[in-house]
Amino acid sequence: MFKKFSWLGLVAATVLPFTVHAQMKYHEGSDYQVLETPIETTESPKVIEFFWFGCPHCNAIRPAVTEWLNSGKADNVAFEFIPADIDTSYWHLPAHAYYTMKTLNKDLFDAYFDEVFEHKNRGVLADESKIKEFFVKNGVEPDAFDKAWNSFEVKQQLQRANELFSKSGSDGVPVFVVNGKYIVQPRGDSKVAYDRAFDIINTLAK
Repeated sequence: MFKKFSWLGLVAATVLPFTVHAQMKYHEGSDYQVLETPIETTESPKVIEFFWFGCPHCNAIRPAVTEWLNSGKADNVAFEFIPADIDTSYWHLPAHAYYTMKTLNKDLFDAYFDEVFEHKNRGVLADESKIKEFFVKNGVEPDAFDKAWNSFEVKQQLQRANELFSKSGSDGVPVFVVNGKYIVQPRGDSKVAYDRAFDIINTLAK
C-alpha cells in the first residue's frame, strides 16, 4: 500500500536541522535573553535598536549598524530605531528630538550624534532651546520645529517608545530586540563584539 506523502513532514525535516544548529550555536541566557512577555507582536521578522543620543556605546556602534543594514540584514527583516525614553530630561528630550526629526522627515540622526560627540554640544541632551538651535542650524524653520515638537503625533510616538523600552526590562543601551522577544546586547565596543551580536540577531530573526 502506498502511504500518503506528507508535505508537513518534509517541512519539519527541513526546518529541524537549522533549529537545532541555531540552538547549538547560541544559547539562551549566555548569548541572548528571552522575554516572558514580548514587547510587541510581529507578523514578520523585525529588529529594534533602543538607543540614546548621549550614549558613547550607541555612538560607537553606528558604523556597524549601518553596515549591517546595508549588507548584513535579510531583505524580509524590518528594522526600527527607538530612543530609550525614561523620565529624566537627559533621556526624554533627545527622544523628543528624534521623533521631531522623524515628523519633519529630516534625516538628522547621525548629525545629532555628531553634535554631541564631535562638537561636544551636550546642550542638545538637556535644553530644548539648544535642540531648537540645532534643528534651525540644519535647515528647519523655527515655526516648523515648534509645530512638530508640540504635535500630537510626536507625543504618541514618545508614549510608545516609553512603553516598549519599559517592557523590554533593559537598563542600558544599545540593546536590540528581535521579533519582540529576544534581547541581544553587544559585549563591548569592538568589531568582534559587533559581528557576533549581528550574527546572533540574524540567527534569531527568522
